[in-house]
Amino acid sequence: EFGFTIMRDDEEYLEAEMCIGIGQTDDWIDWINLAPRNLTIERDAEEEVEFILNGNDLDDGVYTADVIISSDMNNEIITIPILFTVNLETGAINGTITSHMNNEVIEGAFITAEPYGISRFSDEDGFYRMENLPVGDYTLTCVAEGYIPHIIDGIEVNSEEAADGSMAIRYGDFALLGI
Repeated sequence: EFGFTIMRDDEEYLEAEMCIGIGQTDDWIDWINLAPRNLTIERDAEEEVEFILNGNDLDDGVYTADVIISSDMNNEIITIPILFTVNLETGAINGTITSHMNNEVIEGAFITAEPYGISRFSDEDGFYRMENLPVGDYTLTCVAEGYIPHIIDGIEVNSEEAADGSMAIRYGDFALLGI
């Protein structure tokens, strides 16, 4: 029984006008493989890349890795952290991000769950969902342009039902940097 989550779900890099090279080196972790093993995606082209995760020889537990995508055209590097669980109970966090002032939903808020750094953006309804999280306690951080960062400690994820990670965040004179 395996669980898998790509921790970054903004797919801007797939739509960017650049050439993206994807390859596998000897330094790769042996439980992750790519198909095809080496690939260059030309400008304005799309290619499907399959990540193959093999947990057959792994002990029960949580495994993490980074998939790094680079562009030769503008030296951009995108890192996608991976969380892989083997024979562990998993659960989910669902939530809606709203304004504390008027209860309006906030689209595009960036929510991160620690300790694994899983992140999502809220959709047009302010909703986000994080699945396949190992059971345990999480800290959620929410940032959105024009709002003060909001942190919630002690979100308890269990296998029975999704934990509520809804947040009403406060407006403030705050600029996002580096997201």
